[in-house]
Amino acid sequence: MDKEAYIKTLEDIIANFIKPLKHIPFNIVIKAISGKDVLKFDENNPEHKEVLKVLIQVAEEAGRRINEQGIMRTRANEVGNDIERYVLETFKRLGMYARRPKGKSAGYPDIEFRFNGRIYYLECKTFNLENLDSNFRTFYFSPSENFKVEHETIHFMLSYEVVKLKDRYKVRSYKIVSLENLLVDLKPEFNSDNRRLYSNEHGAKILAEGEIPL
Repeated sequence: MDKEAYIKTLEDIIANFIKPLKHIPFNIVIKAISGKDVLKFDENNPEHKEVLKVLIQVAEEAGRRINEQGIMRTRANEVGNDIERYVLETFKRLGMYARRPKGKSAGYPDIEFRFNGRIYYLECKTFNLENLDSNFRTFYFSPSENFKVEHETIHFMLSYEVVKLKDRYKVRSYKIVSLENLLVDLKPEFNSDNRRLYSNEHGAKILAEGEIPL
């Protein structure tokens, strides 16, 4: 294959690769990444009903504790970081095992908790009524060599409606969601790093540089 044909082949491969994949079932993606099945929440299963009752209790108690003082943040989308902490503390106040999976705060899922000897996963999110029907990206996760999903279990999401009252954010309502049949999209991205950007050795060329007095 000559150089021009080789380059054209690479261009075609990349063009096909970067086309977004849409409406992929969440459970299939998690299985592919982790090798673990996402179990279905069964509304007729007594044990599943009990774990939902626990989540409702956690949601309501954590919400009350959040609203006692409110959360001071510059932007609403930063409130989710604080809410995760309140939810984790509430599990522990109720005497339940709960932690960040693999001890990591970054990445999906936020929390794993144990009920009746079984591990469950819980993702914490926020929303407001203005963006509830929007198609902006609000739920996302990425594959990694140290992916946090280690158990075959049900995946839940607890999401609070956030409102700003004076200088603090509070929560007005909540939703508990089962994620097994959630449809997700894949949008590949290209990236680089500072070594390649600023070294003049990996393709990028610095055209000018200088210093500015402080």
